[in-house]
Amino acid sequence: MKVITKTFLAMALILITSGAAFAETVFNAQGSTLIPSVVSRYRDSASSEWTVIKLSNITNQAIQCNVIVYDHNGNEVITGMRIESGASGGIGTVVSSGTGLFEIPAHSTRYYQLGSGNSVHTIYGYAVVEWKSDDPQQRKALIGGVEKSRVSGNNVLKGEVLINNGQPF
Repeated sequence: MKVITKTFLAMALILITSGAAFAETVFNAQGSTLIPSVVSRYRDSASSEWTVIKLSNITNQAIQCNVIVYDHNGNEVITGMRIESGASGGIGTVVSSGTGLFEIPAHSTRYYQLGSGNSVHTIYGYAVVEWKSDDPQQRKALIGGVEKSRVSGNNVLKGEVLINNGQPF
């Protein structure tokens, strides 16, 4: 009877731990950093606030990025992201939207913004920026900055800080 009980407990433990492994999406990041104080708030066109994460790939190859935002309750924000590239005419070109998983080509920059269009919402939290490449020896690939903007009436306030003090990560 003791052998059956021990066997049953061992099988249950294996099933529990393997189930947890299958439930998670594996990104296998080679590097990462934290972005504190991410905000996306929209009440109306005269009252909004948002965070933009600007990431530049300093390598000779494409880098896969995964930006994960956690809200004020610790829940992962899974929609509403927009990734842009520069363009002529003053408006960026959307290269990806909906999730925080995207590619940055060699020596290129992408602009990540969390937002839900013009729907009323408030998200306060933080972000994790992860990256990986096809080169398993790659240790640093990105530099970047975080821009905070706020619209209050007719005033637009902006400020920017460097990620990792401007050092590659």
